[in-house]
Parts: sequence; C-alpha cells; structure tokens
Amino acid sequence: QALSDFTDIPPISSVFSHGDAAWKNFLIYNDGKVQAIDWELCGAGPLGQDAGKLLSNISVNQVAVDAFLERYLIRDGKVDSTTLMGLCAGLVAENLTHIEWRVRRKLNDENTLEPDKIVARTEIQKHLESLNSVFKIYAKYSQI
Repeated sequence: QALSDFTDIPPISSVFSHGDAAWKNFLIYNDGKVQAIDWELCGAGPLGQDAGKLLSNISVNQVAVDAFLERYLIRDGKVDSTTLMGLCAGLVAENLTHIEWRVRRKLNDENTLEPDKIVARTEIQKHLESLNSVFKIYAKYSQI
C-alpha cells in the first residue's frame, strides 16, 4: 500500500531551504535557543529537503527521531499529508545522494585502501537501511 501511495503523488512544493541542514550547521545555546549557520546553499528547494537531511543526521538516536517526527509532522493531532510526503521525498533524496556519492567515489579511486572500502560499504548499507525507514515512517504517520 505504501509504495502505491508514492506512485501517484502530486509535485512537491518548492520552499525556502537552508540547503545543508546537518547538525554541524546548528548552534544550540544553553538557554535552548537554536541558530542555523552556514547559509551558502540556501535557496528554493523541495519541501522536506532540510527535514530529510536533519532526520538522516539524527537517525542513530531513536528518541531524537521520534521527537523530531512528532513535532514536525503532527499539528492539532493530525498529520498533514503534504508535509509527510515532502519529508519522505527529502529522506529518499538525501540517502540516494549519499549512496551515489559513495559509489562514485569508490569507483573513481582505484588506489583506495581496503579499510576505506569497508567504510564505504558500511556507509552505503546505512543509507540503504535509512531508505527502508522511509516506508516505516510513511506507514506509521499516514494512519494518524
């Protein structure tokens, strides 16, 4: 069911985007305030691009993932389907970009040391698993 929902989606809206919403680009102050830095890639981007990048960055901490998803997706007890589809698209784009980058890097570097090849395979596997999580997120939140 989840896969068929992805085949008939309308185009995803373009919104203002930070462009590189990784943890390294956020300052968190002692009073709880958060400031985004490093805006050189900002501009128009697809809805969910920044959220997908940030979610990929925190994926090792399930508590953080659950808190992020609850705050990002749920408003007044309901999930906005456009926001959910944007997030899923952002996650897919983020992970496919990293898989392509790692494969290209591995193919272009014949002199890569064996430990580096193992790291590349591990990183590719991590992103493939993250792609699988998109369907789990969609299945869970499309029911709310």
